[in-house]
Amino acid sequence: MGVGSAKGDIGHILGTLKLLSEYEQLILLSTPSTQPSLDLLGVKGESLDFIELKAKGENLKSSQNRIRRLVEEKKVRYVVVDYEFPKDVKVEERQLRNIERG
Repeated sequence: MGVGSAKGDIGHILGTLKLLSEYEQLILLSTPSTQPSLDLLGVKGESLDFIELKAKGENLKSSQNRIRRLVEEKKVRYVVVDYEFPKDVKVEERQLRNIERG
Protein backbone atom coordinates (compact mmCIF):
# COMPACT_ATOMS: atom_id res chain seq x y z
CA MET A 1 0.00 0.00 0.00
CA GLY A 2 1.48 3.32 -1.08
CA VAL A 3 1.45 6.62 0.78
CA GLY A 4 -1.15 8.05 -1.61
CA SER A 5 -3.44 5.10 -1.05
CA ALA A 6 -3.05 5.34 2.73
CA LYS A 7 -3.81 9.09 2.66
CA GLY A 8 -6.90 8.38 0.55
CA ASP A 9 -8.09 5.70 2.97
CA ILE A 10 -7.58 8.01 5.95
CA GLY A 11 -9.39 10.83 4.14
CA HIS A 12 -12.36 8.54 3.48
CA ILE A 13 -12.51 7.45 7.12
CA LEU A 14 -12.28 11.00 8.47
CA GLY A 15 -14.77 12.31 5.90
CA THR A 16 -17.24 9.58 6.78
CA LEU A 17 -16.90 10.28 10.50
CA LYS A 18 -17.48 14.02 9.92
CA LEU A 19 -20.60 13.35 7.85
CA LEU A 20 -22.14 11.09 10.53
CA SER A 21 -23.33 14.16 12.44
CA GLU A 22 -24.79 15.80 9.32
CA TYR A 23 -27.02 12.97 8.08
CA GLU A 24 -29.90 11.01 9.64
CA GLN A 25 -28.58 7.94 7.84
CA LEU A 26 -25.18 7.45 6.28
CA ILE A 27 -24.75 4.33 4.18
CA LEU A 28 -21.24 3.15 3.45
CA LEU A 29 -21.12 1.44 0.08
CA SER A 30 -19.01 -1.67 -0.20
CA THR A 31 -17.85 -3.18 -3.47
CA PRO A 32 -15.40 -5.75 -4.76
CA SER A 33 -14.34 -3.15 -7.35
CA THR A 34 -10.87 -1.75 -6.80
CA GLN A 35 -12.03 1.76 -7.69
CA PRO A 36 -15.69 2.30 -6.83
CA SER A 37 -17.55 5.19 -8.45
CA LEU A 38 -19.41 6.20 -5.29
CA ASP A 39 -18.55 6.19 -1.58
CA LEU A 40 -21.67 6.90 0.47
CA LEU A 41 -25.41 7.47 0.41
CA GLY A 42 -26.72 10.04 2.87
CA VAL A 43 -30.31 10.63 3.97
CA LYS A 44 -31.13 14.08 5.31
CA GLY A 45 -34.73 15.30 5.54
CA GLU A 46 -36.41 14.57 2.21
CA SER A 47 -33.12 14.24 0.34
CA LEU A 48 -31.00 11.25 -0.66
CA ASP A 49 -27.45 12.37 -1.43
CA PHE A 50 -24.99 10.40 -3.51
CA ILE A 51 -21.64 11.19 -1.91
CA GLU A 52 -18.14 10.93 -3.38
CA LEU A 53 -15.29 11.77 -1.00
CA LYS A 54 -12.37 13.46 -2.78
CA ALA A 55 -9.18 15.19 -1.69
CA LYS A 56 -9.55 18.95 -2.16
CA GLY A 57 -8.80 19.86 -5.77
CA GLU A 58 -8.91 16.25 -7.02
CA ASN A 59 -10.95 15.79 -10.20
CA LEU A 60 -13.73 13.27 -10.64
CA LYS A 61 -12.86 10.21 -12.73
CA SER A 62 -14.95 9.40 -15.80
CA SER A 63 -16.84 6.65 -13.92
CA GLN A 64 -17.65 9.13 -11.14
CA ASN A 65 -18.81 11.74 -13.65
CA ARG A 66 -21.07 9.09 -15.18
CA ILE A 67 -22.74 8.48 -11.79
CA ARG A 68 -23.09 12.26 -11.32
CA ARG A 69 -24.72 12.62 -14.76
CA LEU A 70 -27.18 9.77 -14.11
CA VAL A 71 -28.21 11.34 -10.79
CA GLU A 72 -28.57 14.82 -12.30
CA GLU A 73 -30.68 13.40 -15.17
CA LYS A 74 -32.84 11.63 -12.54
CA LYS A 75 -32.10 8.24 -14.09
CA VAL A 76 -32.19 6.61 -10.68
CA ARG A 77 -34.29 3.62 -9.56
CA TYR A 78 -35.07 1.95 -6.25
CA VAL A 79 -34.67 -1.78 -6.80
CA VAL A 80 -35.50 -4.65 -4.47
CA VAL A 81 -33.90 -7.99 -5.34
CA ASP A 82 -35.33 -11.13 -3.76
CA TYR A 83 -33.17 -14.07 -2.82
CA GLU A 84 -34.11 -17.47 -1.55
CA PHE A 85 -32.08 -20.02 0.37
CA PRO A 86 -32.44 -23.67 -0.59
CA LYS A 87 -34.73 -25.70 1.64
CA ASP A 88 -32.01 -28.18 2.45
CA VAL A 89 -28.25 -27.98 2.47
CA LYS A 90 -26.22 -31.12 2.02
CA VAL A 91 -22.89 -31.24 3.83
CA GLU A 92 -20.79 -34.37 3.61
CA GLU A 93 -17.17 -35.38 3.85
CA ARG A 94 -15.39 -35.55 0.54
CA GLN A 95 -13.76 -38.87 -0.27
CA LEU A 96 -10.19 -38.20 -1.38
CA ARG A 97 -8.05 -40.42 -3.56
CA ASN A 98 -4.91 -41.86 -2.06
CA ILE A 99 -1.77 -39.87 -2.71
CA GLU A 100 0.63 -41.80 -4.92
CA ARG A 101 4.04 -42.03 -3.38
CA GLY A 102 6.98 -42.52 -5.62
